[in-house]
Amino acid sequence: MLDQYSIISVSKNNMEKTIKKLNRELTLIKIGKADSAIINNINVEINCSIVQINKIASVNIINIKTIEIIPWDISHLKLIEKAIIKSDLGFNPIINGKVIRIFVPPLNENKRQSTIKYINKLAEECKIIIRNERRDLIEKIRKLEKSKFLNKDEKKRYELESQKLTDHYTKKINDMIINKEKEITFI
Repeated sequence: MLDQYSIISVSKNNMEKTIKKLNRELTLIKIGKADSAIINNINVEINCSIVQINKIASVNIINIKTIEIIPWDISHLKLIEKAIIKSDLGFNPIINGKVIRIFVPPLNENKRQSTIKYINKLAEECKIIIRNERRDLIEKIRKLEKSKFLNKDEKKRYELESQKLTDHYTKKINDMIINKEKEITFI
């Protein structure tokens, strides 16, 4: 059986993983400005294998609205273009010599509002995961008390610590969402 320190550590790690997952999701959301993170996750099929764009080309941000992709092997130019078109990002890549340029269109008001709703939904899902982790942690703490590994005071202290962890990670989620909403609103 795990002791109280390791179950708290495991729960903290799980909560941290939830925050990292939300952060990855938020970086993939189009906000109407050029961001290489969106392009880097597009997979390109080359010689029957799947490779991410950033493994076969350099991805540069030219300005707030333009992404430039320079393949290291010119023969990959059309394959990269095809992968970008097939992605659900809605970009129309333009080949200009040995370079692919993507012009990122600004978000209209409807798209901004739907994007904000979507990120709030993501945040709520993550908060639920955090609360479920707290519930599981408290159950384990209570089992430790029943098994006489903890006394009542220790149980209370660890339950309070689990609530502090939950509050901390919930605040992190809220801060991340507020920052993303600002990015979306002020572009």
